[in-house]
Amino acid sequence: MSIVEIVLIIVIILLFYEVQYTLYAKYCFKNLSLEFKFQDEAIFEGEKTKLKQTFANRKWMPLWWLRIQYIMSSNIEFDQIEEKKASNLERRSEELSLLGYEKLEREIIIIGKKRGYYKLENMDIISSDLFVTAKFVKKNYVNEGLYVFPKLVANFEFDIQFKKLLGDVITRRHLIHDPYERRGIRDYVTSDSLKNVNWTASARSNDLKVNVYNYTASSEILIFLSCQKENNWVVDNVVEEGISIAATIYDEFSKQGIKVGLISDCIDSETNSNIKVEAGCEQNHGFLFNEGLARIVISESNDNNISKYINDEAIKNNKEPLWIVISNATRHGMRETMQNVRENNFDFKWIIPKGANAEIELDNLNEVLIWDVSL
Repeated sequence: MSIVEIVLIIVIILLFYEVQYTLYAKYCFKNLSLEFKFQDEAIFEGEKTKLKQTFANRKWMPLWWLRIQYIMSSNIEFDQIEEKKASNLERRSEELSLLGYEKLEREIIIIGKKRGYYKLENMDIISSDLFVTAKFVKKNYVNEGLYVFPKLVANFEFDIQFKKLLGDVITRRHLIHDPYERRGIRDYVTSDSLKNVNWTASARSNDLKVNVYNYTASSEILIFLSCQKENNWVVDNVVEEGISIAATIYDEFSKQGIKVGLISDCIDSETNSNIKVEAGCEQNHGFLFNEGLARIVISESNDNNISKYINDEAIKNNKEPLWIVISNATRHGMRETMQNVRENNFDFKWIIPKGANAEIELDNLNEVLIWDVSL
């Protein structure tokens, strides 16, 4: 081979390199689409869902090497196979290749390890030329979020003490007729409504007869939830247990058609405002309620504590709802607040989550439930 031929080959190679470099630098991200989507909008703590990934290269140019980098909280656990591919738990890096006009779909199983709202917003797409000698980077903007609702308290329905505590209160609430459960028939009196007349029984006896219905408890529950730690000895798990208790109360009583509302002294991680949910029990309301619980930010004790919100509500003098106060704090004005609530004849129960070694000293424990938290 002559020198001229060698030079010609080198020139062709260099020319090819420059051409392909120019093409990839200009077009490697053209008609390239990525979609990351959570299979579910929300799961409960400990449950699984899937992160669906779709990559599509809608051009003739193959992409021999692609790297996708994005940040995901370590509270979202990926399955073991995928986890080995990740550079670390916070910043994930995944590699793939796409031929021309190829579409690739993946589904990765993930587990919500901890209550919260987890967002997948931005990612880096890194590609290269054919010789992988140069790297090109593009920002890809996505807007995906996953709610991990607080876990429900284990064996809640079998907790005799807790069921008795709430059952005693509900049976003292106002009673209304349950139109779906008839108890019997009796003679009509002038105070009866005509809509309760049993016309079939009346025709048989030639006297007006009315249906007698069972009663059902009709109530509204208002939860005052504190997510402030009374002191440095209170660990996050104690506050998290209180959040789980609130979620479980809602789950149990909304199933019975009892409306549940929420007032808290905690900050919403998205809006930076205090979380408040109006009372309700319908299906969409359940998502709204747990959404608020998922976005709670636990904080140290401050002047904007739950006693302030209890006092504000007491001024309204609405004694219809049953108040359930969930707070690990028994100081900083909390005892005085609850004493005021008691003296003004509000119907309430106070749940105090505490660590195994913590001691609670209160004078009156009639409306108080000490809830031991396993740490």
